[in-house]
Amino acid sequence: MLSAAPLPDMADFVTIAVFGDQTEAMVARSVLEAAGIECLLKGEHQIGVQPFLMTGKQGMQLQVFSEDEETAKTVLAEAQNQ
Repeated sequence: MLSAAPLPDMADFVTIAVFGDQTEAMVARSVLEAAGIECLLKGEHQIGVQPFLMTGKQGMQLQVFSEDEETAKTVLAEAQNQ
């Protein structure tokens, strides 16, 4: 039987940005992944079903492991300045 890697505890993730635009959220996720930072877009699949949730704090939340928070914020800030 194959054993899968344990799933991370969601408590280990922190939200570093909230996006109301799906394209912008996906670009930010790609920037972090290219830098080797594991991340996820919370609400990514729900937005397709309920697009009205794209506004405010219920938009897509870009999350990273808490230990990567500062690095991820720096990487995103540098990408914005280019």
